Amino acid sequence: MKAPWKTALPAVLTIAFVLVVQAFFVTYGTGELFGPELRSDAFDSLGKNLLEGRADVDPETVNWEGLDIDGKKYMYWGPWPALVRIVPNLLRPDQYGRWARLSSLLASVLALLATALIVKYSLSVNQKLGRGDIVALTVLSLAGLGLGTPLLYLISCARIYHESIIWGLCASLWGVLGVLGLTNRWFGRHLGFLLLSTGAGVALLARVTFAVPLYALLALMITASVVSAIRRDRTKAPLHRTVKSFLGDGVFVLPAIAASIFQLWYNWRRFGSVTV
Repeated sequence: MKAPWKTALPAVLTIAFVLVVQAFFVTYGTGELFGPELRSDAFDSLGKNLLEGRADVDPETVNWEGLDIDGKKYMYWGPWPALVRIVPNLLRPDQYGRWARLSSLLASVLALLATALIVKYSLSVNQKLGRGDIVALTVLSLAGLGLGTPLLYLISCARIYHESIIWGLCASLWGVLGVLGLTNRWFGRHLGFLLLSTGAGVALLARVTFAVPLYALLALMITASVVSAIRRDRTKAPLHRTVKSFLGDGVFVLPAIAASIFQLWYNWRRFGSVTV
């Protein structure tokens, strides 16, 4: 029987190597993970104000990039990086405005982890591949994503423009893992819905363009699940089991629903309309 660590260890080492390279770039070769980045303190300002029920930011943090509405400054970026900063700023207020590099690296490592799982599950169904082939393809995929795509450029300067994109990419990959898990039965249905729902919700709050296809896929998967349950119940189970199944799946879709509600509130606080 193959030891799981023999397959997992090369992936872990590759992710670690990629992160070392990315850390070199994101810190400009200094190794200092805490440091200011262009306009990134706008997310700290938003996080602070969200705790007070506000959606504006301190004008000096976003400057001319902000939206002037009724004498206040608002961001047009998604609020997710601000939400990520809330707890760290409460625990370490001395690092206020200096979290962008760590936030970007965290999003990157999570993106790499999702990619490793996607590759692992995808390759495992190919009976022609040996362990060495799977390890090699996994390592190449992770190195390619981390060092051979625009992700390396985005993380090389964790300015406000890039951080949201990295988080959007990260959330999308986890959402894709959820979809593939549901369609290929890699794991339980509830876990698949949870990954897809959470990925869609985070993507919505980070970069809405990443979220649109995930929400469409989530709606499609829920519809397919309900239709399948109804067809099954016609011959094997009463209607109440269909309702129970639908409600059970609905619990794991709550992250996407909660993110949608928050985004509607965020739009209303900024623009006076939930549809903007």
